[in-house]
Amino acid sequence: MHISAIVMAHTRREFLRAAVDSARSQVGAPASYEVIVTKDFPDPYVDQLPGVRVLDSTGLGAGEMIADAANAAHGDLLAFLDDDDVWEPEKVARVVSIFASHPRLGYYGHGQSVIDDAGRPAPLGGAMWRRQKRLRDDIELSPPISESVAGVLWADPGNDSSITLRREVLLGRETFLRRIRASIDTFLLWTGLLSTGGVRFSRAPLTRLRVHSENFSRASRASFRGYVNQYRKMEADHLQSHRVVLEMAAGVPWAETIIRQRTCEIEHFLEVAEGHVSRRQMWAELRATNDVPTSVRLSRALYVLSPTLSLTANFLNAMARW
Repeated sequence: MHISAIVMAHTRREFLRAAVDSARSQVGAPASYEVIVTKDFPDPYVDQLPGVRVLDSTGLGAGEMIADAANAAHGDLLAFLDDDDVWEPEKVARVVSIFASHPRLGYYGHGQSVIDDAGRPAPLGGAMWRRQKRLRDDIELSPPISESVAGVLWADPGNDSSITLRREVLLGRETFLRRIRASIDTFLLWTGLLSTGGVRFSRAPLTRLRVHSENFSRASRASFRGYVNQYRKMEADHLQSHRVVLEMAAGVPWAETIIRQRTCEIEHFLEVAEGHVSRRQMWAELRATNDVPTSVRLSRALYVLSPTLSLTANFLNAMARW
């Protein structure tokens, strides 16, 4: 079985060499294993590495970058690695073994450990800790996926560096992929969920996720207003991606229902963030829904009292997740 590592970098240079070195230093990788680096800047070290193919992604969006790399790859499997993360030495061998044992599998995701800027171990953030707690080892799912299970996965689909897809599955969705600007991990998850071969998850921490000042989740909070604006932009990008995924799921009722609900949630969040929801409307939502989480009910109650207070609480909660 052939596998290609796709290392993705956009404008960020600081950690790329460590990422590429980790991809090149895999123990027990098959002879056909290859490393592809797609980036929009020159790097004297990476550009001269033997056996590494470098693709120029200048001017491309995130989805276009991945689509071009997928088309250039020779592997049956595509394992993704962000420029600021690193793989454990046995990652590729473990992934190949999983797919060899499950010939129809479309998607494999696994756990992560966390490191800081210098590569030292760091504690799990809130979202990652909750994901590790929710997902037991070796979950295998085939469509249709229940709403509750998909919701658990979607709450935190992992990060790009812990995802491997069959190449044919991804390229079968290429026209949608090229339109994706953000939420690549969500797109990849749904590509797997919609594949006939289904998905598999393991808690095994085969990737070291680096948290640093350029991560949105770890960005400076010195300017609350700046963070709020950045978060709004991120959610707007998520909305665009979810709308593309909704189109991709057309004709698959169980998937359309789940994705449409999530898309509506993001739309509503942005309407609230922009102050386009009246207190009367929010009061009606607060009274009408009894099956929503307590945190959501509290947020709606705060909005009825003061939209500004609710918005502040929502963003504080978002920051606390990490």
